[in-house]
Amino acid sequence: MDQPSVRFDASRRRWVRRHETTDSAPVPPLEGELILSDEVLDAAGRDLGNIVFGRPGAVLRPASSADIAAMMKFCARHGIAVAARGAAHTTHGQGLAPGGLVIDMTALTTIHTIGTDHTEVDAGVMWRDLVEAAAEQGLRFPALTGYLRLTVGGTLSVGGVSPAYRVGGQVDRVRELEVVTGTGQIVRCGPDAHTDLFHAALAGLGQVGIITRAVIDLVPALPFVRTYLLDYTSSDAAFDAMRTLLIRREVDELFCMILPPTATTPPVYQLHVHQFHDANTSPDDKHLLRALPAPADRQQIDEDYVQQVTTYDAFFDALSAQGWDDCVKPWFDVFLPDKTVQAYVAQVVSQLTEEDWSPGVGFVLAFPHETSAFHSPRLRIPEDDHYVWLFDILGASKNVGPDPEFATRMLERNRMLFETARSIGGVRYPIGSQAFDNHAWEDHYGATWPDVTAAKKRYDPTGILTPGPAISTLS
Repeated sequence: MDQPSVRFDASRRRWVRRHETTDSAPVPPLEGELILSDEVLDAAGRDLGNIVFGRPGAVLRPASSADIAAMMKFCARHGIAVAARGAAHTTHGQGLAPGGLVIDMTALTTIHTIGTDHTEVDAGVMWRDLVEAAAEQGLRFPALTGYLRLTVGGTLSVGGVSPAYRVGGQVDRVRELEVVTGTGQIVRCGPDAHTDLFHAALAGLGQVGIITRAVIDLVPALPFVRTYLLDYTSSDAAFDAMRTLLIRREVDELFCMILPPTATTPPVYQLHVHQFHDANTSPDDKHLLRALPAPADRQQIDEDYVQQVTTYDAFFDALSAQGWDDCVKPWFDVFLPDKTVQAYVAQVVSQLTEEDWSPGVGFVLAFPHETSAFHSPRLRIPEDDHYVWLFDILGASKNVGPDPEFATRMLERNRMLFETARSIGGVRYPIGSQAFDNHAWEDHYGATWPDVTAAKKRYDPTGILTPGPAISTLS
């Protein structure tokens, strides 16, 4: 579809219709659509957090990677900020491009191939759709997030963390990428070709290019899942149980959901233990859970595979129908080393208020992972010889709509929690709500900062890509 009516007025730094001015640059021909409607621009100027806003000047719904490449070259020439948008599940403006161009990646939704041990998909494919398509072939992706209405490219751009504690992040299960760089080049990259771009794009927060396709691992999917819910009122007992399960490496997935206290009960550390199986081989409950600290309560749930991995989709769909998408969500997310996680989590949990917990609309979670399973350099994790833990406080405001006072309180809370975590070896997982200046980013990337700088200068020399995180590497 040609776009002769849309132009960019460089003197006024805004997108215009052709009839508004003749002193402007026409956009290149496109198969997709460049949109200037107020409704679309307003929607693209916010994310799930509803804290930071930045209305773009235009939204591209691409028909192909070529559309993205054409517009990337145009934007680089005119110094226009560009950001990719999937499900927009970051919470502090990470994917916004105020006045610039937002690329709606949900327009690219093709599952190109499903092989015996891999699949190639467009970056705009929802994990939920891929799960269902792969399951029909008896396959699954080995590191699914708990909520699946997210795009493949979106989670690969931030890292992707799952309850599968033995496999690292989602980015560690990627074989190859197609990336449109900040210069408008379409590049296939992987461990053996354009390796620096491959490592810079995975968990790279959109700083070197836009992921447009991915080749990712698949493994056989057993058709059933047994879930054990083990409730502990003592953090010591909960961590002892989790470490026992981690050391044994017998269960398939593990995470902890910390439930808020009531007037008569303390917080509950609820372990979620998943074991995949087929119809002929039921899990041996006594063996898997042997010699664990006795839980205050234990439940067992048997489901088919797709039913289990989509559990939280239905929950969040119900919340969305009640206006949850429009609530303020100042999420806090940090990786912690094993040696300090237990004391930190226990202390933080003991100090959480009702608005921190956000009962009914919020979650407090801990995900353990084997340190040795992480290999992608842009996904920063703490130094620990054995395990790292992702700790999340995913709260939301009571009220639907703007709540600046709540946001201010919670952002200050996040700052203080992070400073404490950082002092004991913690590392930010950058999907949450926290402002970082360039000094903080340099500290975050540590010894890899020169690589971050070099990749940015090479693949985004005009500095147009993904301004939301405020990472500046250009001199």
